[in-house]
Amino acid sequence: MPAVMPHARQVIAALAVAAAAASQARARAAAPFAPGCARAAEGMSPEQIRERARSAIRAANGSARLPDATRNVQRMLSGGIARIPAGVYRIDGTLTLKPRARLFGAGPTKSILYRDAEACRNRGGAMLQLQGARGEASAPGPAQVSGIAFVGVEDATCRGQDVGVRVSGCADYRIDHCYFERFGFAAVYVADVSAGVVDHCSFLDIFKKPINNLGYGVVVYRGNLWEDEIKPGTIQANFVEDCVLVGCRHAIAANGGAQYVFRRNHVRGNVVGQAVDAHGLGYGSKRGTRWVEVYDNLIEEPASGAWAGVVIRGGDGVIFRNVIRGYRTNINLCLEMGAPAGERTAYPRKDQVREMYVWNNEPAGVSVSRGSEEHIKKGRDYFEHARPEYKPFVYPHPLARGGPFDARPVAAEPKKDRKVPGPAVAARPDPPEELVSALRAGIIDGFEGRGAQTVYVDDAGGASTRARLVGADGDAIRVIIRGMEMRMAWDELSPRRLYGIAKKYVDDRQTLEAFRRAAGLD
Repeated sequence: MPAVMPHARQVIAALAVAAAAASQARARAAAPFAPGCARAAEGMSPEQIRERARSAIRAANGSARLPDATRNVQRMLSGGIARIPAGVYRIDGTLTLKPRARLFGAGPTKSILYRDAEACRNRGGAMLQLQGARGEASAPGPAQVSGIAFVGVEDATCRGQDVGVRVSGCADYRIDHCYFERFGFAAVYVADVSAGVVDHCSFLDIFKKPINNLGYGVVVYRGNLWEDEIKPGTIQANFVEDCVLVGCRHAIAANGGAQYVFRRNHVRGNVVGQAVDAHGLGYGSKRGTRWVEVYDNLIEEPASGAWAGVVIRGGDGVIFRNVIRGYRTNINLCLEMGAPAGERTAYPRKDQVREMYVWNNEPAGVSVSRGSEEHIKKGRDYFEHARPEYKPFVYPHPLARGGPFDARPVAAEPKKDRKVPGPAVAARPDPPEELVSALRAGIIDGFEGRGAQTVYVDDAGGASTRARLVGADGDAIRVIIRGMEMRMAWDELSPRRLYGIAKKYVDDRQTLEAFRRAAGLD
């Protein structure tokens, strides 16, 4: 066998390293992101979503900047169920979603809201405000934001303390299957008395170096309202589950009486300090964090400057079954260093750690920071065993199911009936492809002669929506809904909706009747 030259050895070694890195990347993409964790937005890594979203933004701008679409998009958010179709939208202002409304995009690589560097550099404020009822009548169902990319300013010098989605006073919100990138304050900011879930979302590079602070994936406040009696393992908290958080200063942080549950997430590459955080009393808040539950997370690969996986500076809670890798300190308890001078008292300090249970983490163990040892003692203020009578809240969260992006939407529970059930009703068949193609072609041809017509389509939540059809081609129809023009691919139309539109444009009654019969339409 011929000898391998030194240069060839270097090439072979480089190829081996590249192959190993590629293998690890494939394994990471194929494997769950955390112990038992479900996959996050679109089954892709945050880096993959960023590549697609940024490419779409560049392509949409072309040789000229897109106009600000804040007003046009806001017209769509009139309550009930609203939809942002596939496309790129420049949002310079703040969109407001009405109480109990549901907002669906076409997916985080398709419906993309972004901040413009020229218009929004160094500005704060939220891209989307999800406001609670505040006395207004509420519609059935939770407030929801789903399937949208929120992309901040792509400028390394930006100091804007902006927010992706701000939630205020919402009793049962859900933010799911969304993507967040580059927000100076936080990607998701929860305020006032709110409770809900952020699930299957991806977060990337939330921390901005010019600010050198803030940079939270999710931050939770509660208006300094404090509950003496806590009910662990219940729905009253703010949940973050099944998310991937990369490049945040803190993946989650809290203050002001907040309660949160952080579970089944994958955190990597956190910068400056700790991945999971809870403040004590201080930094402008009149109360510290009240309660946290941190479990079943994978926290790994910290960036330079990050030193701890979990740091709790105040409040009570449980921390268990987490895997923490690559940090100098895994789980740390300490006093709040930002406490006002008047609150730096002897034991016990107001809102300090008093009842924290830590067990079954990998690696095991808890550290207490220097200067906090007299206030935080093992066996008195923290315990390295399971909390008596504690039981985690049901997984998945009751709100985190049944949506358009969920892998297994929950079917409606059948109504109880004392009658003997009859034979099962067969599902409606799919009409033959040749009939589908014939109706699509007939609509395209018919539009040339009849022009725009009022039609009905289904939104992302399955509700019937009135629209104005203003164009049709081989790939999609173009409709105007609430003043906003959008494209809908033919495949997005159910057989019933396709048939309804075809009746407006197709003269071949024989083909229409054949389609109706084949599709099992009444």
